[in-house]
Amino acid sequence: MKRIRLVLADDQQAVREGLRLLLNGQPGMRVVGEARTGAAALQAIREQAPDVVLTEIHLPDCTGVELTRRIRKLKPSVRVIAFTAVDDPVAMQTMLGGHAAGYVLKHSSSAELVQAIRRVCAGERYCDPVLAGQVLGKPALGQRGPGEAHS
Repeated sequence: MKRIRLVLADDQQAVREGLRLLLNGQPGMRVVGEARTGAAALQAIREQAPDVVLTEIHLPDCTGVELTRRIRKLKPSVRVIAFTAVDDPVAMQTMLGGHAAGYVLKHSSSAELVQAIRRVCAGERYCDPVLAGQVLGKPALGQRGPGEAHS
């Protein structure tokens, strides 16, 4: 199994530390770089050649869309996943339209984040199921649509 190499870009140190502990504990995954800013993330990507970058969509020096576009120019094979607290279908569509491969909310389970990373590395796209349902105008699994009976 090929090891998945990751760079974490988030302005909150505790988030990066928690992700590093979680992901380094997963079979076949290794965090090879961390960054607080977009500029530092690009430097880590140049030095470490990761497979995946997990990024917050609001960094101190750029947006996730700007960072994703810069990453695509620098290393087109790197897959970008937005890992954010921004629970907004428009933000998700903007990131995916900017060539991100995935969008995962920070309130998601660790299992969902790991699944998203593995799926993106397999060439798939991954979207938060609740936001994807909102974009498609359908309720997510386990949620009721408008006018459905609540029991």
